[in-house]
Amino acid sequence: MQDSIALITHLPSSCKFSFIGLEPIKANWSPGVVFKSEVYSLTAGFYFDKLMSGGTQSGLGDLLSHLELPQLTWLELHAERSGTLSWDAATFSSFIVTSPLLTTLRLFDTFLTPSQLVAALACTPHLEELAIEDVDFDSTLITTTLLTELSLVRVHAGEFEFIPALRRLYMRGTFVDVDTQVLATLLRLRAKTPSRTPSESHGFKCEISVQLDHGTDDKFNEIHEMFKENWELDVAVHLDKDFWSP
Repeated sequence: MQDSIALITHLPSSCKFSFIGLEPIKANWSPGVVFKSEVYSLTAGFYFDKLMSGGTQSGLGDLLSHLELPQLTWLELHAERSGTLSWDAATFSSFIVTSPLLTTLRLFDTFLTPSQLVAALACTPHLEELAIEDVDFDSTLITTTLLTELSLVRVHAGEFEFIPALRRLYMRGTFVDVDTQVLATLLRLRAKTPSRTPSESHGFKCEISVQLDHGTDDKFNEIHEMFKENWELDVAVHLDKDFWSP
């Protein structure tokens, strides 16, 4: 697998690099080897040969610690077949230092807590697009606590404390631990914030996908009713829609 990843070093800045089927158990990384590339986009799909119930599996830290991508603006991570990729906060923090231009972060099938996500977002101040999802129905990422953190404003600076440039937000989850009034407040505050990017169209876009499970039909109806005739906000509410890149 290391030889396949090494191909990234030959790609120019106009390229995207997608690697689907990363098998950490077969990686055989050479200690100290770091692959530097000018690619602007990285999509990494992890594959775990054995199904595991109720547990997370590693591999993210090993990948990111062997990459240096100074021109990276897009990062998407997900896991295939067997569930959930464990988050490596320390390695992500180190990796993002060498990728200061990141504007899009998409995390699917990746287990992290709200506090870990907030810490990660503190490292990505230029982020304009964020896509996140709950990985299971017992441990939710999208909570009132998280949405409250994303609503915090620095009083003297007059900007959001976390990811002030955010213009597109995609959330897929049960929303059972979400106060819909807090959700609405977050979206209204974000919608009122002018874009920092001149080329960016005016406004703030959010897509919400409510996952199917016992009791989530009521939550879907509640959120849908709240936003269906709210013309001041660009919000789309879906029932169990996936936001993975094609």
